[in-house]
Amino acid sequence: MERWHVGKATITKLVEFSSLVPPKYLLPGAGVHLKESPEDFKHYVKNGKLILSIHMLIVDIEEHRLAIDTCVGDCKKRNVPLWNNRNSEFDKKLIQHGFDPISFTHVITTHIHDDHVGWNCKLSPTGEWLPTFPNAKYIVTDKEYLYWTEQYTSNGAHGNYKAAMEDMELLNDSIYPLVKKGLLKRVSMSEQVVPGVALLPSPGHTPGHVCVHIQNNEQTCIITGDAFHHPVQIQHPNISATPVDTCSQQASQTRRQLLTQMSQSSLVIGTHFAEPSGGVVRMGTNGRYKFIPKPVNKCNPRL
Repeated sequence: MERWHVGKATITKLVEFSSLVPPKYLLPGAGVHLKESPEDFKHYVKNGKLILSIHMLIVDIEEHRLAIDTCVGDCKKRNVPLWNNRNSEFDKKLIQHGFDPISFTHVITTHIHDDHVGWNCKLSPTGEWLPTFPNAKYIVTDKEYLYWTEQYTSNGAHGNYKAAMEDMELLNDSIYPLVKKGLLKRVSMSEQVVPGVALLPSPGHTPGHVCVHIQNNEQTCIITGDAFHHPVQIQHPNISATPVDTCSQQASQTRRQLLTQMSQSSLVIGTHFAEPSGGVVRMGTNGRYKFIPKPVNKCNPRL
């Protein structure tokens, strides 16, 4: 388990699972660059495949405890075989590591994709989807919420029934139950969620996608969401997740804009970066930005 400090704020990474993905299925064109600079990506590539981590980031700042993106979840019907009908009991893992779900004040969703909203809700013994974090406000940008709810309606209206069914499953098991309970809060793309934690607009991967900016005692951290899936995109921001982006051209423009701010940040944490997931972004001798992993405090469960 990795843990970082940003001033007096603490950020802890809790992994649900990781997987190996051939570059062509997520980041077409990345393979050649991985081979060009193998030392830069030695922690993030295995046998020519991208190592992708699915993890939740937990931020403790002042009296607030925030979860950033809630992974894939259990008992969810998904098209990706590794994500379908999982039984990880990740909620029990949270408790084991000292993070009781009832202690969370906020859940931030960087965007509404399957692997970022799964533990928003869990299946009750009676078959009802209930909030995993019952005392938390669930934060999602208004633009993101409207896009996916309207996308579902549009797909159905245009006969794209498979896409509509995919959207419906996700909305019904991870979003609408929060609306029903009055826990979902729709906000602007630059919302200050709590003092020291704000959203950072980063559209492209999805229309309402945001990164998360943390600031405390003059130290800063940027959590990438899916603006960057892998460190290779820091060196080569033109490489996009074209199979899953809403607009890859905009996503590439967003990465270029973010890199300057990231290079000035005390810490950058990749939402899908394998361990070490945190580091700094600095300009390399080749005129390209690069991700430099940063040593962290490794910690044991708080039993």
